[in-house]
Amino acid sequence: DGTSRVDPPQPPREEQTVSLRTSDAIFEFSTRGGGIKTVDVLGQHAVGTEEVDVMLNRAAKQVVGSLTKGTDRFLDEYYQLISSDARSVVFAAEVEAGVLVRKKWSLLESEEGMAYRVELELSVENQSEKSVELADYGLFLGTAAPLYKREWENQTGLFYLEGQDFEFEAVTWFKKGWFREARPLFSREIGSIGYAGVSNQFFTTIVSPVEAYDGEMWGKVSNLTLPEVAGGGDKKAVRAGISLPKETLGPNGGQKTVKFEVLMGPKWNKMLRRIGGERGKVMNYGLFSFVSNPLNRALNYIHRVVFSPVSDKWSWGFSIVLL
Repeated sequence: DGTSRVDPPQPPREEQTVSLRTSDAIFEFSTRGGGIKTVDVLGQHAVGTEEVDVMLNRAAKQVVGSLTKGTDRFLDEYYQLISSDARSVVFAAEVEAGVLVRKKWSLLESEEGMAYRVELELSVENQSEKSVELADYGLFLGTAAPLYKREWENQTGLFYLEGQDFEFEAVTWFKKGWFREARPLFSREIGSIGYAGVSNQFFTTIVSPVEAYDGEMWGKVSNLTLPEVAGGGDKKAVRAGISLPKETLGPNGGQKTVKFEVLMGPKWNKMLRRIGGERGKVMNYGLFSFVSNPLNRALNYIHRVVFSPVSDKWSWGFSIVLL
C-alpha cells in the first residue's frame, strides 16, 4: 500500500500462524515475532521416514526475521496480523515505546530458486521524542542443526559474505581447543554484508540485504539431542543475527525501510550458483572447490539424465557409483 506508518497495534497474546505455499515448500509465519517459524521442505524426507518432511528452523525458539537489540536479546514478542493472502503476509507491532515496526513478507515472482525464497520488507518508524539508532536493532537469521548423527560437524555453522569474501565458522569454532578456552560468542564487524546465514550439511538459511551495508554479526550454539530415528546422541545447533544499517531515525516520524531476500531450502549447488550474488559459495567446498564443483555438476548430470528416469529410490546411489 506504499505507507510505512501504522498505529500501535494491540496484538493478541496467543500465537496465530499463517502459511505461504510454493511448489516445493511451505513457509509458516507466526505472530510471535512476526517472521518465519518453520519451512516445510516438500519431498525432502526426514531421516527414517517417508511421510515427514524436513522442517527448517525447527530447533529455534525464535522466528527467522525476529528483531533483536543486542546479542541474542529478542525484542518483539507478539505482532498484529494486519493482512494475508496467497502471496504475502503483513505484521506490525510497537517493539519499544514509540518504535513501530512493519514486516511484509512476499513470495518472489519468476526468480531462480523462487520455491525456497521470500522477500522481507522491514519498515521501522520512530514516533518517540528522541532519535533512534537503527543499528541498535538486529535481525535474527535462524537456527541450523544436524538432521542425522553422522552429519559432519564441521558443516554445521554460520557464514557471511563480506564484499566478495566468504567466511564460514563451524560449531567446532565454539568448542574448547588444545590451547584455548571454549568460545561462548561469535561477534564480528562486517563491511558490506552481501548475505549472512546458518546451515547444516544439506540445508541452509541465507538472508541477503537487497542493498549491502556495513554491520555486525553474532552467533551462539546450544545443545541438541537427536531423536532415536536420526541416530540419537548430542549435537550442536547454531543460531545467528545481524545488525540493521547504520542510520539515525529522527524523532516524531523518522523512518527507514530495508529489504531482504530470504532463502530457506536445500544446498543445491546449481540453484545457488544460478541465483547469483556469490551464493554458490555457501556450498563451502573450501580449498577443494576446483575439484568439488566439477564433480558435483557431473553427479547431478548423471542423476538427471541416466538414473532418475529409471529409479527414483536408488537413483542417487547408482549415480554416485557410476561417478
